[in-house]
Amino acid sequence: ASINLQTASKIELMSVKGIGPKKADQIIEYRTKNMIQSADDLKMLKGFGPGLISNIKKLEAVSTAKIQKNNLIK
Repeated sequence: ASINLQTASKIELMSVKGIGPKKADQIIEYRTKNMIQSADDLKMLKGFGPGLISNIKKLEAVSTAKIQKNNLIK
């Protein structure tokens, strides 16, 4: 199963190995202010190292074509 980092629920985010409630909250908070175009965008978040980014990339399905920046919650 793939995961869309821009739209995934907290539960969906937590299905990724290495993402618990706190990291899921970090992603949700980050995406309210920023467009997530790839897992690499999460490298700026505390605790998101190469191993976790790799786990996310295995499931990642971010489609920038389907997501418009004006749909983000401000």
